[in-house]
Amino acid sequence: MSATMNTKKFADYFGVSETLAVKGNAFPLEIQHLQAPNPDYAELALSVVEHIHENKPPGNILVFLASAQQVQIAILKLRKIAI
Repeated sequence: MSATMNTKKFADYFGVSETLAVKGNAFPLEIQHLQAPNPDYAELALSVVEHIHENKPPGNILVFLASAQQVQIAILKLRKIAI
């Protein structure tokens, strides 16, 4: 799965005739991986988000989940802990 959008498809849908491509990251980026697989990775991801929120300076966190259902569950749980 990729977070990169299909710009032609997006432009065609919205009727945009020109697009602008900006290469590189406009902000610091830190990628972290698990040392070992976890069968309940969605729950673990929420624990990591909570840990980052409590222990790091304010910023954004991007988490990829496998289904819309996992996303909805994550939203509900994160709202409960006021993140």
